[in-house]
Amino acid sequence: LLSKKILFSLAAVPVLWVSYALLALAFSPLEPRTVLVLFLCCPVFSYLGVMGMEAGVVDLKDLRPDFLRLLPSFQKHADALPKQRLALQKEVRMLFKKYGPSFGP
Repeated sequence: LLSKKILFSLAAVPVLWVSYALLALAFSPLEPRTVLVLFLCCPVFSYLGVMGMEAGVVDLKDLRPDFLRLLPSFQKHADALPKQRLALQKEVRMLFKKYGPSFGP
């Protein structure tokens, strides 16, 4: 039930690591033992990269409202939000008064 992208990643990422190790063995002055240690660290580096990227995306999404507040056109929309909120509160309270007793205490 895995998607094709996940299956591809499960195969491609280790192949990428092996190719890095082979290139490091062939074209670098590093000892084979050092290349082996670097190769074994690749999963850790990948995990740290994914976690860092995820944190960056979350921060980027959190910045969107701050940038929108800088736009003059957003001010009209922002001024209308408290009125919409009050109208929704009144509507929800009316629904609770109407249907609340039928659901029990």
